[in-house]
Amino acid sequence: MHPDPRSDLCGAAFSTPLGNLVVLAHARGVTHVSFDLDQLADVDQDRSNPALDAMALWIRAYFARRFDDLPRVPLALQDQPQRPILEAVSSIPVGHTRTYGQIAAQIGRPTAARAVGAAVGRNPCMLVVPCHRVIGANGSLTGFGGGIQRKAWLLRHEGVLLL
Repeated sequence: MHPDPRSDLCGAAFSTPLGNLVVLAHARGVTHVSFDLDQLADVDQDRSNPALDAMALWIRAYFARRFDDLPRVPLALQDQPQRPILEAVSSIPVGHTRTYGQIAAQIGRPTAARAVGAAVGRNPCMLVVPCHRVIGANGSLTGFGGGIQRKAWLLRHEGVLLL
């Protein structure tokens, strides 16, 4: 019998201008960031965790627009096929955007824009892996797990000019 993989998770909800941001983590790092409060079900919300502490500092700095002071947050992304895509998305600097096609080219798969879109759509750690900075080829704001209005707010917050 295998233990429940969620049994070693702990979590917290952090208040942000966009609503409560849910963060789940285990000993190796943050595993999940979203606006989905249901993710807190069945996880320990009272346990201390250094990754949650780092994420709390990150959230405060990010929403205070102290982008140069964002602390490193340990991520525990599973080793999966989308990992190179999420690493490429993580390299997009604050205040910049990339298209799905540009990310595809960056990972050496220039015809894989749709695969990039699918992987970005499954990003388990939104904001820290800044999938909100990935836009359509025509500059459109395409899907975002937190909703298009939040995506637009985040890009304005980071100083990206929206047409």
